[in-house]
Amino acid sequence: MKLTLITILLGFGMSAASFGADAFRVYAPCSKTQTLWIVNAVPKVDGGLELNVAEKRNLGFHGRVIATHPKKPLLYVAGGGEERGKVPGAVVALARDGGYASHQRVDLNDDAAYLSLDRNGEFLFTVSYGNGRLNVYRLGEDGLPGKAVATVDEGKKQAHCVLISPDNQFLYIPYVKSNLALLQYRFDASTGAVTPLDPHNANPPQGTGPRHLVYHPTLPMVYFTNEQGIGLSTYQRSPNGQLVLRQDIAILPEGMLKDGLSASDLEITPDGKFIFAGLRGHSQDFDRIARYRVREDGQAELLGLTPADKIPWGLTLSPDGNYLLVSAYTGATLTAYRITTQGDLEKVASLPWDAQISDLLTLPTNQDPTLDLPRIRSRTDLDAVIAATPDAALKKPLAEHANAILAGASRSNRRRCRPLVARISPVVPAKGSAAAAAACIAASTSSSDAGQIPVRLPPATSHTSGQTRARPSVTSRPTVPSTVSITDTLRRVWPSLMPLIRERTQKPLSFIHIPGFEPQPIATAT
Repeated sequence: MKLTLITILLGFGMSAASFGADAFRVYAPCSKTQTLWIVNAVPKVDGGLELNVAEKRNLGFHGRVIATHPKKPLLYVAGGGEERGKVPGAVVALARDGGYASHQRVDLNDDAAYLSLDRNGEFLFTVSYGNGRLNVYRLGEDGLPGKAVATVDEGKKQAHCVLISPDNQFLYIPYVKSNLALLQYRFDASTGAVTPLDPHNANPPQGTGPRHLVYHPTLPMVYFTNEQGIGLSTYQRSPNGQLVLRQDIAILPEGMLKDGLSASDLEITPDGKFIFAGLRGHSQDFDRIARYRVREDGQAELLGLTPADKIPWGLTLSPDGNYLLVSAYTGATLTAYRITTQGDLEKVASLPWDAQISDLLTLPTNQDPTLDLPRIRSRTDLDAVIAATPDAALKKPLAEHANAILAGASRSNRRRCRPLVARISPVVPAKGSAAAAAACIAASTSSSDAGQIPVRLPPATSHTSGQTRARPSVTSRPTVPSTVSITDTLRRVWPSLMPLIRERTQKPLSFIHIPGFEPQPIATAT
């Protein structure tokens, strides 16, 4: 059965524009106007980008920083000022298409110069520039923060960032200016407890002022923008969490003074090849984006400086990593640059917006996590899929055919998602949970020498007026080539699953997620 692009889009309940164009949205709070900006971004065929304002929502407080939940369609915004324990923040719920749905005000302990979440989406972290305190909040099932489960006060001001390590075990907090420090902590993902490492301070060189940080996606490297040093520092992260300085790069032209300059935000591309950092010319006309190439050993080299609008404060990447978006704090613009294969930046779009926007993020236009697929790399990953599946009838066949599933997944990983040899039979989960559906697809798209993995479940049932009736299961077996890709299989199976998932869960699909797994983009049909 050959599916056309239109058929596939209808099956997924998506528009051709949102799917085919890889559109995304930009979210940014404005501390001056108390609004949340939502901007549509649609890539053009020629590599350009169309930016237009989707909506602006009044939050009722001066929001400065923003973060997103790793698994739920929720945004977190925090501001400053107010008395301790009553610092305003908000949790913003997004609609299925990524638009604004609602928001709820929350009270935080301290003003936030930065906020982030742990990798599991169970804790919210904030650090204060004014008093340097770290607060850790446990999140409820609804994503709302409760009272802080941990507060750390080091007696130092000017903390600027807090970001959990990729393994969800360590926290690093940089302090700038006269409070220069880079403090290291172990994080307990079950309780939220934070414990200082020994030594506690990674002791950044005098005059550097580490401000924001990013992690390399595959190497044990951590990169910091140096607010006062005007450059980039590279640290290697040891298995025990300790950071060891490997590199300190100065980027200013020879003879140029640092007076009136400071570094701002930074981003690393998803493939770990390039790093971009903002440089603010407060009293000099020298607003730039520094471009770095990451070598095979994880150290960086300066490629050059790209001019930017006045005070490039906040940086973020498009979800696919093809565009860099920069918010000019004083220039009041959102500027988009296309990232070339050589790490150059080509300006492709600019949108006027409010001044005093210092933070922003992007999300795909389609916010339906039911399209997420588990990434199976090991038996541990597969066990997590099985554990996330509430349907006992599905757990058993998954466990019985674990070796075959892992064999197919292993071959797929080695070939970087090249097509697997498989014969696919659509399967309908007995209870229609999103986790079960995704696990079912994961099993269906694996192969072994024995041939098809027989994941067969009893017909699903539904209740109508007190009567139980059998719902016809998907029994037809499409005629498919002997070699099919995972995305091809998904396109065939998923449209049949979606209606049942909608009906059985009785939840908005935007709140259905699979714990512990990253979204897997679906390639455009041909």
